[in-house]
Amino acid sequence: MIFGMGLPELGMSILVVMLELAIPAALVLVVVYFVVRKAVRDELAKADQEQKQKS
Repeated sequence: MIFGMGLPELGMSILVVMLELAIPAALVLVVVYFVVRKAVRDELAKADQEQKQKS
């Protein structure tokens, strides 16, 4: 199958496969980033409140 295709077609098919893999991976990374950022903010806010209560 691969040998019957020319180089441009092979490059396009590899590009399509990489895009199909990259788009969900990018979405997952974005979701993880926002979840982690929210968790860190919550932790910082909690630590800040505890500091205010001590002083």
